Amino acid sequence: MAREQYRGMVVILFYNNRCSYCKRILREWRRFVASHRGEAVFLALPYNRATRKLFEQYDVYEVPTLIIVKNGEVIARIDGVRRIEQVEEVYAQLTINTV
Repeated sequence: MAREQYRGMVVILFYNNRCSYCKRILREWRRFVASHRGEAVFLALPYNRATRKLFEQYDVYEVPTLIIVKNGEVIARIDGVRRIEQVEEVYAQLTINTV
């Protein structure tokens, strides 16, 4: 996935299936995505051989990590996100600023 591949806002959650924080936030992530459907492209990417290069490309060394990309540029990042409320706050601020 090249940074330029998607137009508009792309919200990416990087996680690892073995991480307890990741498992917890993934349950909440599904509700978050459902409540914002159509506003952005939402991706949840597990760490594995197929996604390893993306983790490297975005300098993700801690999971879960949330990265928001707009028109190919990273506009927000939360390393080690622990609560969906953190995601909601950042996302709300960004969508308010882009309206």
